[in-house]
Amino acid sequence: MRAAGGFTHVTSTRILKPTHDRSYFYLVYGTRHFKGLVEFRGVEKKVVEEQERVRLTAKQESRETRTGQPELFAAGDTPGLPPAFEDERSRQMVSALARLRALLSQKRKVIYEDALANLLELPLVWESDVKGMIMKMRDSDEVDVIGLKPRERTPKKGHVVVWKGQP
Repeated sequence: MRAAGGFTHVTSTRILKPTHDRSYFYLVYGTRHFKGLVEFRGVEKKVVEEQERVRLTAKQESRETRTGQPELFAAGDTPGLPPAFEDERSRQMVSALARLRALLSQKRKVIYEDALANLLELPLVWESDVKGMIMKMRDSDEVDVIGLKPRERTPKKGHVVVWKGQP
């Protein structure tokens, strides 16, 4: 899709079957500007919780229909997201951190927007995650963020992330 459409950035998100733990389809997105990725992931962040709530309810209704037995608690009564979702998101976060370290160790200096676009191509990685990763790396003295003013808490457009580690 990247080559055929001339897109700079291509990503996807998985839509799951309501009553089964498998993919229904993938929504694939291509854009020529990093802002498109930021918007796509912003929508994904909002929708993913709703998708999981709908799936929990659909699974419960399916079980109740199949068994003829109502369940004690409603599907929406359980706090948080299902463990399977959290596991997938954790795997993506590990991949994102590895990708960020590889990018920085290779290029030494990366404009924030380029790092952001690179990481947002991974599913379930959001802008707030990327900002948090960079700031944790800054706090552990792995990187420096050029352009970050004393009162700023996160990197922004125009900032440069500089690798301090070994190549």
